[in-house]
Amino acid sequence: MSATPVFSLIYKSKATQNFSPDQLFELSNKANARNEELMISGFLQFKNGDFLQYLEGEKTAVMSLMNDITQDNRHEVQSIIYLPELTERFFANWHMRYITPNEFNYLSLTDLLHDLLMQIDKIDQSPEEIENRALRLINRVAIHYNDTS
Repeated sequence: MSATPVFSLIYKSKATQNFSPDQLFELSNKANARNEELMISGFLQFKNGDFLQYLEGEKTAVMSLMNDITQDNRHEVQSIIYLPELTERFFANWHMRYITPNEFNYLSLTDLLHDLLMQIDKIDQSPEEIENRALRLINRVAIHYNDTS
């Protein structure tokens, strides 16, 4: 259990350029190295030009990284959802992982991911409902990867 609360957020962004699978793995590897230095963990997903990234760690570090992410011209951040403080990390065993669309299919999470991506920008969705959808997805990813780590 963490001595200090764990801050977390999830964001959606739209790519401003094309990304090959190799470029996505390279991006993830660089993020993994940086996140290790910052003691941040999370995952990255990319589908049909949309990024969905989950970040968790110390609040100042996560907010600083998020500021840098918003300045990256390879994508445009569309939505940021700040999640409730955690008592422990969902992803303590890695710093950043790119989860491919095929992995989401294998985990039977494609529908949950699609639902979150579709609902995240709807005006009529309450912040609590979007937060609940995001936490459901994060929890399902964590259950699988923590069982196989």
